[in-house]
Amino acid sequence: MKSLIFTSCGRRVELIQIIKDAIREFQIIGYEYNHIAPCLKIVDKKYIAPKVIDESYLNILLEIGLKENACLIVPLIDHELIKYSLAKEKFKTYGIEIMISPFSSVDIAMDKLKTFDFFSSKINVPITYLVEDYLISTKSVINSDSLLLKPRFGSSSIGIFKLKNEKNKVKFLVEALEIDTKNYIVQEYIDFDFEVTVDAFLYEGNLIELSQRKRLKVRAGEVEQAIIINDDEITDMVKKITEMIEFDWVINIQVMRKGNKLYLTEINPRFGGGYPLSYYAGANFIEHIKKRINKEEVLPIKNYNRTVINTVMSRYDNAFYWIEDNHDKSYRD
Repeated sequence: MKSLIFTSCGRRVELIQIIKDAIREFQIIGYEYNHIAPCLKIVDKKYIAPKVIDESYLNILLEIGLKENACLIVPLIDHELIKYSLAKEKFKTYGIEIMISPFSSVDIAMDKLKTFDFFSSKINVPITYLVEDYLISTKSVINSDSLLLKPRFGSSSIGIFKLKNEKNKVKFLVEALEIDTKNYIVQEYIDFDFEVTVDAFLYEGNLIELSQRKRLKVRAGEVEQAIIINDDEITDMVKKITEMIEFDWVINIQVMRKGNKLYLTEINPRFGGGYPLSYYAGANFIEHIKKRINKEEVLPIKNYNRTVINTVMSRYDNAFYWIEDNHDKSYRD
């Protein structure tokens, strides 16, 4: 039996259950450092991963992949993505695909400063500076009333500060929090009307399908309530982005609309946390994944979109409960 391995699967129970139900002929394996993570309650087999994502982490994963006849590895958190993009070709020589884009594309997507530098000449992106440059250069100008101070390589809205657009305030906060000025950026604050996450599936740079999720409510950086829309201008922006840079497999793109202007804010080369809404609205990326595993042709969906507009998602908390016989005390909160 072939296997799919989900790494750092954590709380991604709904996504894994969708894939498990859709591809029943494959064994579903979780590779996760937290031995009581919710995802490990629904996988067919689990392996406890090292806490540090390094060469050893990848070597152990390769051994598991060979042992379990894995055909695809699906990374689910940002911290893994650069490492996987670099290891992609090595795993491929053993017959194991990794659901990740080429390193050159992942490198740009994961670095918010590089994202701005790469796209700013052709697509609206919030003006962005490295904090170090912003504080010392008279040419570093942001015209918005407010700005954002955020990690250059951050995710899940962690470590983001909104403050008034004054250099002395930025300097004070940087010094008070001892912020690393080489790894933080200052970014124009867009007072947006609404924000949209676009789930997209690509095959070696070619756009196959997309779905647009308008965010209605967000908690801790992840969407809690959303509704499916279909904005032609957003589709055109996504087509332009994916023509400028080669992505592969699944990505999600964050877009803000302000009046008649669209802004690209970030690209995540992995499944988005809200993808289940796209799936239930008709964007069945799982069938594309299955075709790629089986070496079948993957063709673009007509107009790239087959979702049912106005499909709504409203999430709630849920939990597993059990008696843990061999509880490792090192996993205490």
